[in-house]
Amino acid sequence: NSVQQTISNGATKQSTDSAVATFFLAEAIPFCKVDSPYFRKMVDAIVRNSSFTPCCRQTLATTALDKEYIQLLTWVENVSLDKVACTLVCDGWKNSANSPVMVFLQTWTDLALFRNVFDTTGVRRTGQDICKQATVVAETLHPPGRNGHSASIPLL
Repeated sequence: NSVQQTISNGATKQSTDSAVATFFLAEAIPFCKVDSPYFRKMVDAIVRNSSFTPCCRQTLATTALDKEYIQLLTWVENVSLDKVACTLVCDGWKNSANSPVMVFLQTWTDLALFRNVFDTTGVRRTGQDICKQATVVAETLHPPGRNGHSASIPLL
């Protein structure tokens, strides 16, 4: 065993670590992201595929992102079906254009999922108006019953 492990394509662990560190520093990515299971999954996939070449920005922003979105959407729907009681949480934020938005999250004791956002520029934000938006979001969350009809959604 040498001090430097050789990676299958001939690169050393030191040169690989250096490339990763340079990427994190140059792109201002927080170091804690190396602890992300998604980072580990990505690196493992790259290591398993010795002929890996990164996709271009266009492919990443379209094809790859679209595929990931569809997989994530399917996962979210399956998670939603498995869980019974949830809370719909609403909060008001300003987006990057400094416009007011109303954000909705669906939460359980062990999970929170982003569900919808509405631009509220020029819209009254009274309790009644927020409740109307919450009803719209809630109706999209509840799957149809076995008879094809949506079950009632109690809003407290």
